[in-house]
Amino acid sequence: MHSFTFAHLSDPHLPLRRSDLRAGAWLSAKRLSGALSWWRKRRHIHLPEILAQTISDIASSDVQHLVVTGDLINISAPAEYARAVTWLKGLGSPCDVTVVPGNHDRYVARGVDRSLDAWAPWMTSDQGGDTPASPAAAFPFLRVRNGVAFIGLSTAVETPIFNATGRLGGSQLDALAHLLGACADKNLCRIILLHHPPGSAGRSRRKGLSDRAAFLQVLQKHGAELILHGHTHIPVLDRVPGPTDTIPVIAPSSASSAKIRPALARWNEIRVDAVGTRQWRFDITAHVFDPQTAGFSPSGRFSLRAGQ
Repeated sequence: MHSFTFAHLSDPHLPLRRSDLRAGAWLSAKRLSGALSWWRKRRHIHLPEILAQTISDIASSDVQHLVVTGDLINISAPAEYARAVTWLKGLGSPCDVTVVPGNHDRYVARGVDRSLDAWAPWMTSDQGGDTPASPAAAFPFLRVRNGVAFIGLSTAVETPIFNATGRLGGSQLDALAHLLGACADKNLCRIILLHHPPGSAGRSRRKGLSDRAAFLQVLQKHGAELILHGHTHIPVLDRVPGPTDTIPVIAPSSASSAKIRPALARWNEIRVDAVGTRQWRFDITAHVFDPQTAGFSPSGRFSLRAGQ
């Protein structure tokens, strides 16, 4: 494979609008708590003008693909899904943009699966060549770009109020094991995309990945080259066990964050190079928002090697 460079952003949290709360179907304790959290605190953290600067900075770079690891919206109100479709179309075609959902994208169960289908073109497997299949998303999905296999998982499940855990489930984990093996047989660089962190940040009983242990068992048996996630709103560099070596785990902060705490907005530029038989190098550049210039600047370049 030749060098392949892509961008990773997460947790954009497109602004909630007061009009989103007018439809009777939205009412629930979970959505009410999320709306109150937005108006009291989160709307001062996730600013659309910073998210716009993030997208502009990515557009000015030389990346060949863009991945988004969830939490596009906030309380799963029907109107939020439609606005997210408009936003996704602005990012690029479904061939050039890959998405997995987060817990805020499936905040409640009622009507959500039907609404998420609108995002299906950006989160379904290739049908032929680089053309995504549709109309409904199924997980895991597989997209191959220049020797890189993006494997999309969904950890988005309905949870009780004040709970933000994620779950993969047995059927998704079984299918993942099959996909990892098939991609290894084709000598593809396997990059797993999910919202909740599988590393140490995923241990939280209230915000972590509930079947993390089962996921780690699949990884330890079948391997992967890189795992990308969101959810934490802070940058993450971690590793989890693989068959013969550890697997790097990376997350940026929220793509719209205006606050130093938890972290200013950031996106990661990731270049993939094959450096041997089933061996790859990832050169990662973090692009971080600078409040003084109201723009982004490269910060924290580093390289990782991976292979199973």
